[in-house]
Amino acid sequence: MSETPVHADKCPFCGKVFVNPPEPSYVTDGSGKWGAIECGMCGARGPDVRTGYKLFAEWRDEAVKAWNRRAP
Repeated sequence: MSETPVHADKCPFCGKVFVNPPEPSYVTDGSGKWGAIECGMCGARGPDVRTGYKLFAEWRDEAVKAWNRRAP
């Protein structure tokens, strides 16, 4: 995880802005192998990233970067 937290861009569908706090929520595939950022307002989901079976804090920045790269 990087020393400077990565901040998620607003949701392209509902316009919700993620501020710190609250953080964007996240979902996993149930096995802990894949996860993604999810908008707490409309449920839009970012691209899946590998979690490496780690806690959210350890793969959060990668998931946020994927959320920020998604097509609007």
